[in-house]
Amino acid sequence: MPKLVDTTIRLLGQEPLAGRMPTADVLQLAGILDEAGFGLLEISGGGVFDTAVRRGVESPWERIRAIHARTKTPLGMALRGRFLVGSRPVDGDFVQRFVSAAAENDRCAATSLRTLIRLTSSISGAYQLSQ
Repeated sequence: MPKLVDTTIRLLGQEPLAGRMPTADVLQLAGILDEAGFGLLEISGGGVFDTAVRRGVESPWERIRAIHARTKTPLGMALRGRFLVGSRPVDGDFVQRFVSAAAENDRCAATSLRTLIRLTSSISGAYQLSQ
């Protein structure tokens, strides 16, 4: 049976809601969602990093570490191809450094990487079938 993924925390970190909910409240929400039985809590992604940097709200890494310390549910991060975590495409070196930093800060990168590998395999298989 597939498990559900909750995206509430990620969405709260993006415009227009970014910075409106204090970190203490986000951490309380993370605790509630952790007990709800989700398969994964998607807590960060492109819009979250982009907004945090532009608005200077807080370090997205700090929030990830704080959530990780208070939850048992696997955490995920939405990565958007070459746009990765912002509104502009980035080069491969940046992607490599970002994923390394994500791995150091949390298990988000590993979860996202497993998903990316499955996605790449699926696209490759579908492309071969359509030839």
